[in-house]
Amino acid sequence: MADELTMDAAAAFILEYASGAMRTQGGYSSYGYEIYLPNVLHAYLAGKLPGQHEFHGHSSQAQRLSPIFYDAAWSLCRRGILRPHVREIGRQATEDGASGNGYSLTAYGREWLKSEDRDLVISADAGRFGRLIERHVQRFGLAYKQRAEEAARCKQAGANLACCVMCGAAAEAILLAAATAKTGDNEGVVKEYRSASGRRRIENTLLGQQPQELRDRFHNLMDLLKYWRDDGGHGLPSSIDEWEADEAMVRLLRLSRFVEDHWAELTS
Repeated sequence: MADELTMDAAAAFILEYASGAMRTQGGYSSYGYEIYLPNVLHAYLAGKLPGQHEFHGHSSQAQRLSPIFYDAAWSLCRRGILRPHVREIGRQATEDGASGNGYSLTAYGREWLKSEDRDLVISADAGRFGRLIERHVQRFGLAYKQRAEEAARCKQAGANLACCVMCGAAAEAILLAAATAKTGDNEGVVKEYRSASGRRRIENTLLGQQPQELRDRFHNLMDLLKYWRDDGGHGLPSSIDEWEADEAMVRLLRLSRFVEDHWAELTS
């Protein structure tokens, strides 16, 4: 079972548990923690091996899986969704919880769990994000793949500014791929793109004759990515933080899916 479980899948399970969908006690108190990993492991094993009720946080099965869940919990902490320790002052802390078993949701994490794009943001971890963008590489090309993968690596390393810049660059690769497919002139598209106000003219080429609803949806997904790309590309201080990096990756995934779904309309 440990060979099959990825860190991304463990993170997704922890978040489902945090939302209350899979909350069980498993013979343990949660103490002052919202997420007590022995209970999470019990819930996971109970779901995988129904009918067996002897699982607990120190079982042999839980011990084999625990390194993956510890890595997943730490990745969620790095992304600002979880934090170690009890939820609030006065709650019961334990030595076991403080050693890596006890977590609570941050204020950001609490709001994030309500997001419609929660599954996409779960996918912002490099492994699963890479698999999601891979399905669009044939359509959008190597430049898209390189920049999207770089964005994931930057996010994983906590380089939020660089992540947003790379997401914006990947979005521009989508724009160029679609404009090239529409005009059949890759060299001309690249030349115009590199000229003054080239990006705006390429967008006009792609969207000029499209219905207003389609144009509005495209700009809704694209404009903030362009802003973050330009903001990060200038030599000035930036306020971009982890929230923007998460949002940039979600928008890139949604833009990829939107352009893929409307490819025939956009390029006809």
